[in-house]
Amino acid sequence: MEEGRSGIAKQVSIICFLGLAFYSGETLAQRSDITPEMKQEFLKEVTQGNEVKVRELLRTNPRLARITDDKGVSALLQAVYNGRNNTANLLLHSGIKLNIFEASATGKTRRVRAASK
Repeated sequence: MEEGRSGIAKQVSIICFLGLAFYSGETLAQRSDITPEMKQEFLKEVTQGNEVKVRELLRTNPRLARITDDKGVSALLQAVYNGRNNTANLLLHSGIKLNIFEASATGKTRRVRAASK
C-alpha cells in the first residue's frame, strides 16, 4: 500500500512539474516580446477607448490582447469596466480565449456554463 502511494505521489509531482515548465515557458515567451512600455501603452489606450491605436498595437503584436495589469486585470476587463464597449468588442474579435471572469463580464453565458461544470 505504501508503494502505491509513493508511485502516485511521483506521478503527481511529474505532472505538476511538466505543467509548471510549460506555463513558465509561455510566460517567459510572452514577456520577451512585450516590453513593459508596450504593455503600459496598450492598457492606457484600452482604458481610454482609443480603438484606432488599440487595433494598430494588436496588428503589431496580437499577444497584447491577453495582457493583464499588475493586479491581474485583463485588457478586456479594463475595457468593460471603463465602459469602452467598442474596444471590448475589438478585443473579443481578436480571438482571445475568455476566462470565466471575462466571459461573465461580457455576457458570454455559454462559456460561463462550460467553465462551471
